[in-house]
Amino acid sequence: MNSGKNAAWPKVKTLALLMPGLLLAGCNSSSSESEDLATAVEVAAQTEKGTLIESFTISESEIILKEDEQYQLSAEGTDQNGDNRDITQELTWTSSNKDIAKVSSKGQVTGVSYSTEPVTITATTNTGIAAEVEVLVQDLTVQSVAIRQESPASGDVLTCIDASFALDVTYTNGTTFERTSDITWSVDDNTTATIDSDGTLHTYSDEVEETTISATYEEVSTTKKVSADPVNLNTIDIRSQDSTTSIALAVGERLQLQSRATLSGDETEYNADLNINWQLTDSTLAGVTNSGANNGQLLALKPGITAITANCGGKTATATLTVSGDATLSALTLNQGDSAIADDVESISINAEESVELSLDANFDGSTTGLNVTEFATWSISSTLVSSEITSAGTEDARYKLTSTSTTGEVVITATYDGSSKTIKLLIE
Repeated sequence: MNSGKNAAWPKVKTLALLMPGLLLAGCNSSSSESEDLATAVEVAAQTEKGTLIESFTISESEIILKEDEQYQLSAEGTDQNGDNRDITQELTWTSSNKDIAKVSSKGQVTGVSYSTEPVTITATTNTGIAAEVEVLVQDLTVQSVAIRQESPASGDVLTCIDASFALDVTYTNGTTFERTSDITWSVDDNTTATIDSDGTLHTYSDEVEETTISATYEEVSTTKKVSADPVNLNTIDIRSQDSTTSIALAVGERLQLQSRATLSGDETEYNADLNINWQLTDSTLAGVTNSGANNGQLLALKPGITAITANCGGKTATATLTVSGDATLSALTLNQGDSAIADDVESISINAEESVELSLDANFDGSTTGLNVTEFATWSISSTLVSSEITSAGTEDARYKLTSTSTTGEVVITATYDGSSKTIKLLIE
């Protein structure tokens, strides 16, 4: 099986000299020759810029699919300049047997029909460098799954440094493959740890903590206990607006805070963005998202000066935030989906086991548009007939999502911001 690691393609030094001849030959060429000419032009242009791909890897070496199941492959290449980039859509993708498994021009593989014959998916660069993926299209039953720690490869996880985990799936025919999609990852609720849908673990505890990771694939589950240790953490910082100590925003502006961590005896700077726990001295002046993919997203709410602190693994970093502008509140607007709920509307309705998404806009004197403050408002509900969560946190599309149980009834919802409130009744029918 080709791992996708390939020998370097030599830099093209003479192609530019051949271009006039190629252009003349292309005048009466066939379609294939025209494509060859276009490729030659592309290669020449990339060579001149140093962006010609010299080696690449594909995200998977082997996959198992069922009929009609799809799987998106990806590829990362290294060019002549030594830079890495996603080249998935730059490659030519082909299948050795389209009747069993086909592949799109963008690297999406689809199982067509069951077969004991493996299919080879080949990805090729414009200079002929190739890598392969073996595909089996079989209706196999999952026998067991096992969580494997990838980074670091062994030992304790380093607090504040992303750790990655993979899931190896063993089928009833004895074959074992790593799966990267359709996995449900979770961690226990008793630690600071969170885990993304791709198996990336984030931690920020001041002390050593043990957490249990759970993974489920096709209703087969497993767990793995890991320890996160901050003992080697040396420093963390705050990076934003070309400064590590001061930030200036106008009311309504957003900014993505970043942080880098260093370890004792190691000059490498590690991305700690999704591990940081953020705190504001005065949370009425700004709000900061403290979870998910937008962790560290800052929203300026009212004029003033406050301190923002990054906390992780017992280390801290502080910056000064100055918010300018006017934020005199004139009214609040409650929205259902993308539509404002009129002030004279007392209730909205949904069916049992359905959901509704609300949002809250703050309207300021002298401004014609409202500011979505859903994430930083205080929400209260009068009943356990619904569960609630903030969706799209850290964005202008943040919503307060309510999901009803199978029971009908009435729930009173109140949203409070800056001393003002809006109330609506939710009728579950």
